[in-house]
Amino acid sequence: MSNLYIEPLSYVEHSRHGESFNSSSDLFHFQQSEHPNPVNPASLFPRDASSLGREREQVTESGPRMLNILVAEDNVTNQLVITKMLERLGHMVTIAENGKEALSKAQSSHYDLIFMDIQMPEMDGVEAVRQMRLQLPADRIPIIVAVTANALMGDREHCLTAGMDDYLTKPLKTSMLSEVIKRYFGEDE
Repeated sequence: MSNLYIEPLSYVEHSRHGESFNSSSDLFHFQQSEHPNPVNPASLFPRDASSLGREREQVTESGPRMLNILVAEDNVTNQLVITKMLERLGHMVTIAENGKEALSKAQSSHYDLIFMDIQMPEMDGVEAVRQMRLQLPADRIPIIVAVTANALMGDREHCLTAGMDDYLTKPLKTSMLSEVIKRYFGEDE
């Protein structure tokens, strides 16, 4: 009798700005095989959302603290890639599609960390951060990290002067995000 085995699928996605990302997905390809260690596909997924929450809580109780992170990014591919990387590091992620939405979410919820794209529609990242610094109480202002594909001379200084705590250039890697988290939260990811 043949058994099922799984293998992660990989994909390459291209954004509209010419950036490309290689990533593994959490999608799995199931094949019939004589593999010695069969996997029951149903065992890969929690039975309900509440069990997923309990599993995440158990992991964070024994490991590094789970952070509440806001990602302000207008590109859907970048949103997916950054979310996947941060979730694999064990953190909760919320997406804002522009600076105006990021400001609104920061006013209504507490975030430990914001990864803020610089060039977004409606309100860019620099203006969103300025508004956060003006409108939020000092104890509610999270660590804010600029994220940009344009690494021109003076961009870093411009972002830091606008009130951002740090600066990353795209394409992002999990190790870059992990290093920022370690730097500001002392977590060993």
